[in-house]
Amino acid sequence: MTYRKVNTLLLSLIALLSLSSVFFLYLLTFQEDFAKILNKQLKNYISSPYQIGTAHISPFRNFPNIAILAKDVIIYENPQSGNKPLITINKLYLQLDFWSFFRKNFIVEKLEIDEVAIQAYIDQNGITNFNVLTSSDQKSGDFDLDLNKIILKNTRLNFLSEKDHTSFKGNFEKLQLKGKLQSEEFNMVSKLNGEIISFYVDSIRIFNNTPIAMNADIQVNTSQNLYKINHFTANLDETSWLLSGQLKSREKMFLDLKLNSDNINLAEAIRILPVKDKDTLSNFEFNGKVSFKSTIKGMISDTVLPEIKINFNLADAAVRIIDKDILFNKINLSGNFSNAGFANHKNGRLTVDRAEVFHQNTSLNLKLSADDLIHPFIRMECQSTLEPDLLALLGGLDEFKNISGKLDFNIKVNGYMDSLKSLNFNQSDIRIKLTLKEFSFRYDDYDIKKLTGTVNTEENNSRILIINSLSGIFDQTDFKMSGKIQNYLSLLDSSGKPAAFNIKLNAGSLTLDKYLKSESSGNNDQSEGYKSVVFPEKILYLADIEVVRLKYQNFTAENVKARLKYLDNEISVSDARLTTAKGKLSGYGKIFPSGNDKFQIDGIVHVSDMEIKEIFREMDNFDQDYITDRHLSGITDGNLQFSLKFDYLFIPDEASLFCLADVVVSNGNIRNFEPLKDLFGFVRMKKLEDVKFDKLENTILIKERVITIPYMNVSNTAFNIALSGTHTFDNHIDYYFKVNLTDLFFKRYNRNITEFEASEKSSNGGINIYVNMTGTVDDYKLKYEQTKAKEAFKRSESIKKTELKEKIKTPRKENQQEMEFYWENE
Repeated sequence: MTYRKVNTLLLSLIALLSLSSVFFLYLLTFQEDFAKILNKQLKNYISSPYQIGTAHISPFRNFPNIAILAKDVIIYENPQSGNKPLITINKLYLQLDFWSFFRKNFIVEKLEIDEVAIQAYIDQNGITNFNVLTSSDQKSGDFDLDLNKIILKNTRLNFLSEKDHTSFKGNFEKLQLKGKLQSEEFNMVSKLNGEIISFYVDSIRIFNNTPIAMNADIQVNTSQNLYKINHFTANLDETSWLLSGQLKSREKMFLDLKLNSDNINLAEAIRILPVKDKDTLSNFEFNGKVSFKSTIKGMISDTVLPEIKINFNLADAAVRIIDKDILFNKINLSGNFSNAGFANHKNGRLTVDRAEVFHQNTSLNLKLSADDLIHPFIRMECQSTLEPDLLALLGGLDEFKNISGKLDFNIKVNGYMDSLKSLNFNQSDIRIKLTLKEFSFRYDDYDIKKLTGTVNTEENNSRILIINSLSGIFDQTDFKMSGKIQNYLSLLDSSGKPAAFNIKLNAGSLTLDKYLKSESSGNNDQSEGYKSVVFPEKILYLADIEVVRLKYQNFTAENVKARLKYLDNEISVSDARLTTAKGKLSGYGKIFPSGNDKFQIDGIVHVSDMEIKEIFREMDNFDQDYITDRHLSGITDGNLQFSLKFDYLFIPDEASLFCLADVVVSNGNIRNFEPLKDLFGFVRMKKLEDVKFDKLENTILIKERVITIPYMNVSNTAFNIALSGTHTFDNHIDYYFKVNLTDLFFKRYNRNITEFEASEKSSNGGINIYVNMTGTVDDYKLKYEQTKAKEAFKRSESIKKTELKEKIKTPRKENQQEMEFYWENE
């Protein structure tokens, strides 16, 4: 190296050092002035209060440009919203053009912010706390923006809108905007990486801890407020979206966009669905791919949405219910959606062209269309063959156990919906066909087996459901059912006309012990498992019932036939007939509410040729052992009128029982009845151990827990006896007897008539003896009472049957025409 070259290099270094010294001296002297200028100029851009902790010049950060570093910058919310911090910045860098810095005509080319927190808020009245920028005419010419890059690092954004019920929280590692951002027309490239912590709309969770990444290339024309999207991709938790089109904004925003996505992972798509309770989806596993193409076109404002059209497709997907380990596969779905814009929802339409779902041998096919998203009108056709294990999953049927068999259904619906979840049954045409084959299940303690038959709506009237020879086994009872249900949809929606049943039911042998628990069943808590008696509203019921054999404890009835009708909270029974106790029984009656959680039964029964011994045996001797089937025999005929109330536990109110029985007993026999054998303590007559009579007639009254037996005669070859009296439900007795004894009787036992004070001669020359039996059935006393006995007989004879019958309101026997429903075609 020559001396001249060395000398030149040294001179250059000295000049550079001198220039640098001058530059740094300038910076040091100007730094305090620049902080004041920066603080002054920011007031031209920000209308709210703010503060800057420190600000100094950093010459080497972006050399050869000048960098300004401001720390601890706080911008407060607009004064009408309060005085809380809106934006908090740890570090803020401004990159200035080198020559503009020295000319003091500062031009900011780059803005970089690190560690920023934003707290944005909109109140219920729509007032924001982030309206903090001044209008453009307030800006000064000695401090201007010519940005070509904006970088935000480590940004935390919290946003809450009480007006729209929306909240958003997000953390973003880096947001970068590149382009001639202050030009009238420029190309902007942006990148974003971060995480959406939470995003809620109307308490519906849209996103939660969702990674997000975006890349965009947008052509901006500020003079026309036009934004053309050349390229925009967004990745939300491995779900990719592609957006293109343009936006134009003046007073209102106009959109013309296309949003497409192919091969979206179904599991990831489900995660971002706006479902209120997403935790329920954790019990499902999703596999498959979703793709859709959509267009968004039109104006957007507070009252108007753009028209949105979406074509969607789901191919060969699978869903597994984890806790039940049930897999649905080969799921194929395609369709389209259009909202027609918020202002014209009546043209909105959702169409599912096809939907297929498979589970082993189960298949489901669905077609659906819905018009008018405010009051949707839907058209749906669904066909399926369901396997037993799937039925428990439909409609919350977890109470149904041990399901087996086969169920095919075909449903067609044309009707209006009150909401997206509720079908208006009164304005809908619903066609149903259910086919059951060997269908069985267990509900509560009841087994229903081998249900076979069809149920379908009538061809000319969809309001009528026809039951076609439905057969099965209820517990151990075979049954067959057929009939119609008019207005059956009222069972699902009570606002319509009453549902009217017209059913014919045939059953085999039915045992009622399981369903009617007696008081002696050992259940100390009788209320357990019972519910209050409920008479349903808006239901009419007419049923012809035939049961081959009916059994309850010892009671057995055969060939049971009856017609049941339910109308106006009253159950009426007519044309009831059955065979029991080797005789026949027929009658009619009614059951109705009587207040205070009680219901009442009124009825009239006619019996013929029934054996008394069998009656007592089958009725378990009426739960007493005073006089039983061992003591009695004979054939009875009669008429019985009764009224009885029950409480909600189906326990009878004994005090309410009123019964009037006209009874005729033929070929009767009383054997070994101790009170009769002891009737005359002075004599043990063998013939009293087996008393036979040809005919006995009387009217028995039961009222207020007292059985009243009016005066009656019992004719016997050995003697004649008359009696009357009362017998309470607590087994207190008060009987009076009149017995005619012949002289032969006394001669045989060497007795003289004068020994009996309560005696008299009868009109036919015999002797009448009067005896009173009082006490209880287990401890009674006998004494001779001629005067009191005659008075009791006289009172008893004065009671007329017609007077007794007026004390009970007899249920009216309805004729055949009154029991029919009128089936109208609608």
